[in-house]
Amino acid sequence: MALRLDRMAGMDDATFLQSLRDATLPLVDFSHRSHLRLTWLLLRRHGYDGALAECCSLLRGYTCAAGLPEMFHHSLTAAGVDRVYAGMKPGQDFDAFLADNPELVQDFLGQVHRHYSPELLDTRQAREAILPPDRAPFARAS
Repeated sequence: MALRLDRMAGMDDATFLQSLRDATLPLVDFSHRSHLRLTWLLLRRHGYDGALAECCSLLRGYTCAAGLPEMFHHSLTAAGVDRVYAGMKPGQDFDAFLADNPELVQDFLGQVHRHYSPELLDTRQAREAILPPDRAPFARAS
């Protein structure tokens, strides 16, 4: 599966992050690649724990501002942060990160299911809080 053209790819990192904080980024432009970029940027700036907290806060605020609070999912966000963290290498830029981790682009949900069963992810509890994985532990935990 090829990435659709990401109109945010040309936006500098600071503007990209601010547009999410301000909820001025059109929802239609917040692609899967944008989710990965957000997570990658936050991990580089804040480390694992800080990135997880900031990612949850930012995405929850963004989806609420868009009138779609039900789109935010705590456990899915935690799994995403973990998968991006597991694939990062020191000094690597974002495009190299994507090239080295095609599974995050082509089969992200499959990567998430390494940790969480679909049944657990489908619960209200998993949506509203970060639950421990019911399959494999997160990379950070190992």
